[in-house]
Amino acid sequence: MSNDEKRRARATSPQDHDFHMDKPLWESSQDPALPCELKQPDMSEHTEDDSLVGSATIGGASPDKHQRIPFRWQPWIIEFSCILVSMVSLLAIIGVLRAYDQSSLPQLPFKITLNSYLAFFTTLTKAALIPPVAEALSQIKWNWFHVDRPLKDIQILDAASRGTVGSLLVLARKNYGVAAKLGALVIALGLFTSPITQQLIEYPSRMVPSPLEQATVPTIKQLRIPNSMIASPYSAIELAITAGLTSSIPIEPIIPNCPTSNCTFKPFDSLGLCVKTANITDLLNVTSTLDAGPDDLTVSPSSSFRNTTYIWNVTLPVKDCYMVTQSPFSFQACIQGSRRSLAFNDESNVMSASLFSVFYIFRAPYNVFGSGMRWTTLSDHFAVEILIHLCVQTFDVSVDRGTTTSNVTSSNSKAVPKSHQQSRPVSLDCAMNNYRQPSLCTYSQGENPEDMLFLPNPEKPQSDLDHDLYGVTYNVLFNLGQLMITTITGCFAWEPPDKVKYIGSQTYVNPLQTLFFGTEVVDANKLFETVKSVYSNVATSVTNRFRTLESINGSQNAFLINGTAWEPETYVSIRWAWITFLVVQVAFGTVCFCFTVWQSHHLGIPILKSSALAMVFALGEESRTPRGIESIEGVEERTSKIRVRLQNGELVRTDIQEE
Repeated sequence: MSNDEKRRARATSPQDHDFHMDKPLWESSQDPALPCELKQPDMSEHTEDDSLVGSATIGGASPDKHQRIPFRWQPWIIEFSCILVSMVSLLAIIGVLRAYDQSSLPQLPFKITLNSYLAFFTTLTKAALIPPVAEALSQIKWNWFHVDRPLKDIQILDAASRGTVGSLLVLARKNYGVAAKLGALVIALGLFTSPITQQLIEYPSRMVPSPLEQATVPTIKQLRIPNSMIASPYSAIELAITAGLTSSIPIEPIIPNCPTSNCTFKPFDSLGLCVKTANITDLLNVTSTLDAGPDDLTVSPSSSFRNTTYIWNVTLPVKDCYMVTQSPFSFQACIQGSRRSLAFNDESNVMSASLFSVFYIFRAPYNVFGSGMRWTTLSDHFAVEILIHLCVQTFDVSVDRGTTTSNVTSSNSKAVPKSHQQSRPVSLDCAMNNYRQPSLCTYSQGENPEDMLFLPNPEKPQSDLDHDLYGVTYNVLFNLGQLMITTITGCFAWEPPDKVKYIGSQTYVNPLQTLFFGTEVVDANKLFETVKSVYSNVATSVTNRFRTLESINGSQNAFLINGTAWEPETYVSIRWAWITFLVVQVAFGTVCFCFTVWQSHHLGIPILKSSALAMVFALGEESRTPRGIESIEGVEERTSKIRVRLQNGELVRTDIQEE
């Protein structure tokens, strides 16, 4: 047999190979058939030096293909250790970030920040992962040649283990297998690891209770005030009534003390004054006559009396509440005692805690300033009842960025009967005996000024113990009635062009007369809403005054409710989705490494990894070119045509593609 035939037989015969097996599943394409025969030199003609190089093959003699090769982990011990360090470092990142997630900024030793901690262990994770992945890629280049491949592949796979550019070359090609692509992906993505993992931590702001500041809001449970204080014309209660009647804007409940501008309070209860309003126009009795003189008028100025103009007598079915007028528009206010109501007699709970009722009778033509005033139309007359009563209100108060929100969520007005008081309700008589000189309020016979009108505690609805209940003494109720009658009773009349008459107090006139003078159209609904708004302000203003009255003669009166003052706090928030990038890197790197270790053992490939000496000894004379290295371009072109196979620890030339 000739030398060429021997070389061809050695290159193609499976009996002389170290091992022979079918192509593994992880390869992505089928190698092309060899187009021409191999030309290998006669090994028997080697010189002594050539024999020395040839005898220095890597891996020694090939084992029997049926003999099980024991797994050797010693060559991989450094890489296994690096993989372990990388995993432990990743777990350290996850563990610490989880411990501080949603917590305030931590005080770490040596003033280390979480970002510094994350940067250090991210670098450690990546630094420990890259060496085993690089060695795995270097080993893959040896495993790749278990069948004949282009010699140029050894350069591409080796470059992948050395940096991003080589990794991108492997990723751009389709035929290097899954393990090589996973390893190349880990190397390529390493460039973005640090900036992406820094997105894990953010520092938003949230509101937390202030450890130094305290929010407070006043409230009151039981009210006791000496007569001398409340009867004064300059007393706090009288000023509160006046403020409510004259305010041009809605009066809000007391603004709490909130030093941080953001405060919350649990719902709390407070004694207060409440109002109910009803349109009672249908209860008016309206009559007109020409047989009357100026002395019969109760509202219109006597100087404006006209013999040819009707005089209107408008009355309500309660004692001493009527209006006799000749004016185009006018109104009369009167107060009735606590047991007199026209609209709310069926509401027993409210009536049990009622103080008095205020009635307004209006005469208002539809078109005040236009021509043809309809002074003789009965529908020009309206009536409203305002029932003033005690109540226990439940407040929901909060302050958000300096803006207070205070809502009354519920109100209870049912008086609690006490056995020693014989279950008496409030009994005040504030009837108007003379519209020009309002009368004083009086107690009904047998009423004890020191008794207290009690209301139930919403938190303890079944308790009838005095200290659990809310209440006001009857002397306070008496003085409230007196202040109301001197402040808001009376009348108002207007005669074009500027004749205005007041009888009694003028305090209540200011908010109501703007209704007449501020518009040309007046109707019952608008009158009703205006009166309702005015007395809602009165109730809120008086309640606010109740809640700020200090202790008098040993009685507690108002006291403070503590709330929570909130202040901004910067805290740690972990965006866990971003750690997926690092976890995937470690997972891909571990899979690449473990698969390469298993594949090398499965194929029986020597563990050569990135050894430069192994590259020198593995390339046999048959794979070399007689012309040596001319240029990098020439070498790449020629190695792309040379096909080799790792056989007996040596890269053996199997084919040369003709140009």
